[in-house]
Amino acid sequence: MDNAYKVLILVLVCVLSFGCSHRKKPEDSYADYERFRQSYAGYADLGGDWDWTEENDPTVSGKVLRRAHSAIGTPYVWGGVKPGGFDCSGLVQWAYRGAGVRLPRTAAEQKEVGFAIRDLSQMRPGDIVAFRRAHGGYHTGIYIGDGKFIHAPRTNTRVRIESMESGFFKTHFVGARRVDMSKGSLALARASEEADREYRRSKSSREREERAERRRGRDRDRDEARSSRRDRDRDEARGSRRGRDRDRDEARSSRRDRDRDEARGSRRGRDRDRDEARRSRRDRDRDEARGARRGRGREGDGARWSRRGRGRDEARGSRRGRDRDRDEARSSRRDRDRDRDDARSSRRGRDRDRDEARSSRRDRDRDEARGSRGGRGRDEARGSGKERSRDRDEARSSSQRRGSSSAPGRSEKKDKDARRSDQNKPGASAGRSQGGKGAEQQGKRQRREITVVPAGRSSKKTGKK
Repeated sequence: MDNAYKVLILVLVCVLSFGCSHRKKPEDSYADYERFRQSYAGYADLGGDWDWTEENDPTVSGKVLRRAHSAIGTPYVWGGVKPGGFDCSGLVQWAYRGAGVRLPRTAAEQKEVGFAIRDLSQMRPGDIVAFRRAHGGYHTGIYIGDGKFIHAPRTNTRVRIESMESGFFKTHFVGARRVDMSKGSLALARASEEADREYRRSKSSREREERAERRRGRDRDRDEARSSRRDRDRDEARGSRRGRDRDRDEARSSRRDRDRDEARGSRRGRDRDRDEARRSRRDRDRDEARGARRGRGREGDGARWSRRGRGRDEARGSRRGRDRDRDEARSSRRDRDRDRDDARSSRRGRDRDRDEARSSRRDRDRDEARGSRGGRGRDEARGSGKERSRDRDEARSSSQRRGSSSAPGRSEKKDKDARRSDQNKPGASAGRSQGGKGAEQQGKRQRREITVVPAGRSSKKTGKK
């Protein structure tokens, strides 16, 4: 409990010592001050009744009023005693000091100076008015007449004129004090005016420096912006150059890779072509060697062949080898074509079977929907007859293909064997022309006798089955 009382007493002492002082705020610009002063002067109708020019009121109280009026619009600053900012007691002290009167600093001390005015109707402009604050402490101002006074109200406000009849000031009014102006010091007034002029000069100098600093800041910002823009443009140019160089290198690399791949492909193609040429040459040489060996064997049997005949036989053997290779190639192509045709035929057969199955399924469904047993039997008989006729046609075509593919091969083989036997007989060179003609006629006769006989039937000409 004792600690609480001690704290309360300490707080009261602090409030009484500092009076109505508040936290100090930074000075506003001179332009804001002039704008507020002009607007407030117009609102308060300062003039007419309060004409405080030195010609109209040369007294000391007139000087106090003129000085206090010149401070209208000045921002409230905690502990301020200069034109840059005032608190309530600082404004009163500054106004009286300009008139050569020295006053105490705090509001609690200012409400005790001079002598008290008992009758409020006797108040004159220039008197000090004091008010009690709700939280403790005092507030002072300068009376200007007609129930109004000039003061510095509180934080975040400016010096202004208030009416003493308003709610707060009417209920918290303490009293008025009048100071003896005859004790004013001319030297103090001149010193105060000189201090004010010095403050105004320093303020203008400070404002010029601030403007110069702002201008330098703007120039510095502009230079920095230009430098950053130049750096950005340079970096973009470098990046674009790097991008172009990278694209060019990639294009070169891709072109090199493509050329290398093409060269490798062309080399592989040339190697493949060379290998194929070597194989074909080797096969041709082997076939020629075989034909030559066969020719030499035939010459060794009876030494009947002359050099001319041997050359002809070797030429025939080489031609036969080439013809055989060509026939083998043709046969392989025919086999491939036949396999392709068989595959196509099998696909067509599958498609036809699928279509027939679909058709038969549709027909069967339709017949079942009709519900006619006789109709279904007739359709089934027709379907079985169609299938039998199709099977018979396919058997005929297959037998014809087999007969046509086998008969010419056998006749050509017989003709070749007959010619070879005629050539090997003694005296064949003398009667070669007659024997050759007879062999050709005999081959033609045999080919005419060979006919295509379907499977399961007998030939009328040969009588064979």
